[in-house]
Amino acid sequence: MAGLFTRAFWEDAVERAAKTAAQTGVLVLTGGAVEKLTDGAVNVLTLDWATFVGATAGGALLSLLFSVASAGVGNEGTASLSRAVRPVQQLNTSEHDEGGHPSDDG
Repeated sequence: MAGLFTRAFWEDAVERAAKTAAQTGVLVLTGGAVEKLTDGAVNVLTLDWATFVGATAGGALLSLLFSVASAGVGNEGTASLSRAVRPVQQLNTSEHDEGGHPSDDG
């Protein structure tokens, strides 16, 4: 549970929440939050903004809550339930460049 208070955990959790918010936003747009369509296109003037913002914020909040609930289950320092996800500091640095990407050598 100590991993909950690390920078790596919160970076992971916020990334997951942002992805969930984006996915929820797309779902809302394609699922009927648009009250009217102008020439068959989504328009910022016809979008039901309260539904859009509420759904995307709700999705992000749920994602953060799931991440906090996962803190003691997966690997320490991650927001995942799965032990397959490793925190960045556990990566073998010889196999990755300075940016954390796989190197051409390894």
